[in-house]
Amino acid sequence: MRGILILLAGLSAAAAGCAESTEVVTYESRVMVAVAPQEAFDGAVTIFRREFGRVSADRDALTIDVPPSEYVVTRDTGSARDLVGGPTTVRRSARLRIRPSGDGSVAEVRVDLERRETTTSLSPANDSRLGDRPGYTPIERDAATTDRQNTVWSRVRRDRALERSLLNELREWALSRAAPGGSESTGSAP
Repeated sequence: MRGILILLAGLSAAAAGCAESTEVVTYESRVMVAVAPQEAFDGAVTIFRREFGRVSADRDALTIDVPPSEYVVTRDTGSARDLVGGPTTVRRSARLRIRPSGDGSVAEVRVDLERRETTTSLSPANDSRLGDRPGYTPIERDAATTDRQNTVWSRVRRDRALERSLLNELREWALSRAAPGGSESTGSAP
C-alpha cells in the first residue's frame, strides 16, 4: 500500500510539473474552401513578403516564420511611458501555418508584439585578485556577452487586427483565383 502511495505521489508531481510548463498557443484561422494547401501557401508567401519583407518559408511544412523586427512606438505598449508619449522599442514576429481540411485548406496566423524592457547592466566585478588580468572570464561573470543577448523582452499582446487583415486578404486572394476570369466570386446562384 505504501509503495502505491509513493508511486501516485510521484506521478502527480510529474504531471503537475508538466502542466505548469505547457503553454497553449492559439492562432487566428480562416477556412478556404476548394483551395489547395500549396496554392494557399503560395498566396500567403506573396502577402507576407509584402507585409513583413523578410520571411522564412518552408514549402514542405507549409509554414512561414517572420523573424522579429524592431521599431519604436509611443503608445499601446502597456508601459508607463505610454502616459507621457515616451518612445518604447517593440518587436513584432509572426507565424503562419497552412493545413489541409476536407476539400480545401485552413490558414492559421499568429502575430506577437514584445516590448524591450531593459538591457542588463553589469556592475564592476568585485575582483579580489591582484594583477592586470580580470579575475573571472565573461562566462563566469555573465553568460550573455553582447547587447542583443542582454536585452530583456516581455510579451505585450497579439496583434489580432493584423492577423485578421492578413487572413482576410489571403481569403480574398484565394477567391479571386477561384472565380472564373480572375474576378471575385460573390457566392450567389443565378
